[in-house]
Amino acid sequence: MDFYRFSCGSWNKLNPIPPDQARWNVYSKLSSENMQYLWGMLEEYAKPAAGPHAQPAEDRRLFRRLHG
Repeated sequence: MDFYRFSCGSWNKLNPIPPDQARWNVYSKLSSENMQYLWGMLEEYAKPAAGPHAQPAEDRRLFRRLHG
């Protein structure tokens, strides 16, 4: 067995290159997962506050002011 297969074989099996990517490595995966996490946070903060008279939290007001 060669050293490349020994060192990278498990990574290659567990992390196939996604169809929309030309290459895939640990940094690509980290970037993709971070973008998904941040997108989820933004969607959560963009939701309106609950209740008819509820005031949005300070961070929601800031988000809306910056990105509204």
